[in-house]
Amino acid sequence: MSKSKFVTAEMIEEIFQEQCADLTKRYITNVPGRTAAVIIVLDPVITVDSGLDPQVLWRGTLGEQEETKWPHKYSEFAFAKARAAWRTKMSNIDMFKKPALICEGDFRFPGGVYFNNLVTAISGFKTGDDDHIAAETFAIQINAKAGALFKAFLENSPPLFF
Repeated sequence: MSKSKFVTAEMIEEIFQEQCADLTKRYITNVPGRTAAVIIVLDPVITVDSGLDPQVLWRGTLGEQEETKWPHKYSEFAFAKARAAWRTKMSNIDMFKKPALICEGDFRFPGGVYFNNLVTAISGFKTGDDDHIAAETFAIQINAKAGALFKAFLENSPPLFF
């Protein structure tokens, strides 16, 4: 369980539930050959500098929920994308522009996003660009909600002096 006070699995689940129907319709239902997609968010408390392995804080599935019915291992692909973004502290698209950063086990398509120390990844949409755009949008939404929670926390706290 994450030690983050502002980025929690419950908060991420709220955002996911708000977006789930639209994402499913746009990227799964209305796209021939699409079955499911997996979205993951890594625990932002565990940084690459900590010496620990990345941990999934939250995971969501769009479309078909039964993994045995999927044509690919979307969970594994999403984690590989996320791990690469976490390790390099950059989104997969930027990482691919620097081949020296690519390691064995990295996934060859984009979809892992690094945004303000937050890592999100998606696998299962039709293109890596679709995965990337949706993962980036999800990261921005999480960051905005965490920022609002932090602001409310500060407004309700006594003044702090450093």
